[in-house]
Amino acid sequence: MGALNAVTLQMVTVVNDSYINAWSVAELFEKLRGLHPREKITFILDNAKYQKCHVAITAANMLDIKLLYLPPYSPN
Repeated sequence: MGALNAVTLQMVTVVNDSYINAWSVAELFEKLRGLHPREKITFILDNAKYQKCHVAITAANMLDIKLLYLPPYSPN
């Protein structure tokens, strides 16, 4: 049987008292991996600098999360 592709329709949030940054993204990755320890995860991102920096990419790699970036200047 082929791989199962599923959308969970579950909202996962990270809350802080300042701006969203690479550490917030890494925290979100950790929460997602904790909720889905065995599943393949692909996270779709735009091209914000804090999403493409060393911290976010390293966190995703450590947690075995694939990052998929939207093309630059893609429409809504």
